[in-house]
Amino acid sequence: MNTIKYSTGHTLLRDQIIAKLSSDQNVILAAPRGYGRRSMVHEIAFRLTEKESNFHICFISLRNVFSKSDFLKLFTDKVLQIASPKEVKLLRKRFSKDDLFKLPSHLANRKKIKILICIGEIQNIARFENPLQFQKELRILWKEQKNCVYLFHGNNWHTIWDIFQTPGKPLSPFGRVNILKMPKLDQLESTIKRQFFDTGKRITPKAIRQIITSTDQHPYYTDLLINLSWWRTAFVCDEQIVKESFEALLHQFNYHFLHITDQLTWKQLHYLKAVLENFEGICSAQNLEKYKLGSSSNVTRIKKSLKKREMIWFFGKEVYFTDPLFRIWLTDFFG
Repeated sequence: MNTIKYSTGHTLLRDQIIAKLSSDQNVILAAPRGYGRRSMVHEIAFRLTEKESNFHICFISLRNVFSKSDFLKLFTDKVLQIASPKEVKLLRKRFSKDDLFKLPSHLANRKKIKILICIGEIQNIARFENPLQFQKELRILWKEQKNCVYLFHGNNWHTIWDIFQTPGKPLSPFGRVNILKMPKLDQLESTIKRQFFDTGKRITPKAIRQIITSTDQHPYYTDLLINLSWWRTAFVCDEQIVKESFEALLHQFNYHFLHITDQLTWKQLHYLKAVLENFEGICSAQNLEKYKLGSSSNVTRIKKSLKKREMIWFFGKEVYFTDPLFRIWLTDFFG
């Protein structure tokens, strides 16, 4: 069975990003985990090179990069892959640490090409030592470059939003953050129905809604649940099949989620339990005692730690789990 594709909204955003990059505009793309961000970035790069053959692509991931020195080393190594072996040694000697950001522009002008640099997990620059100073350096250097364009992307969209959309921050003039959103409900329902129909099977309207609500419309988990339900269906997929498939999905991630909880302190786990059961007034004396959280300052530290782990995020006074399936599994875990 083919993977479900949420094509309509994503295709429009993809084409808009390609148009911006073609006109030398830098782009920021953010999406929660499992929304197909990396696949979209690679598709954008592929289609851009098809559209303009003089574009060369450089992919960089900051997944395990947490310092300026590590960033510069990785940045240089990746960019130099565009150069010929004979040029690499010469360029390493020529460009000092203070000039390394000028390297892509130099290569592009020398080779008469254009370079797209895709930098993933861009939110990690917020964890560098003196992050604002580093971001100021980026702004000055990237602003001066020619024949180079950047596509920044990451999954921690609230941190990315803070870096690029907060007035007064060094990179706020860089551009608008593009959010890869959930597919529209009617589009998703139609896609699921068509997926079964095209393979000679049917699915009831209630089963479709059950798939969508069970996974909070999260594209990755929705896709897995659709496939598990499809494999269990002989002719017609109903609510019972979806229920059994969802239980199988939770079981499939059981070891992974157990590993996550093993890495948390008992106070962090108690905080997550409090969020699941009663987020309102979590710092009241009664709830601090009930969930054994200690003090309100302790709660602040726990929230900061869990946010850094990208397990939760905040929107105003509301708190959300970044992984909806983990939230459901955790509810069963606490019993």
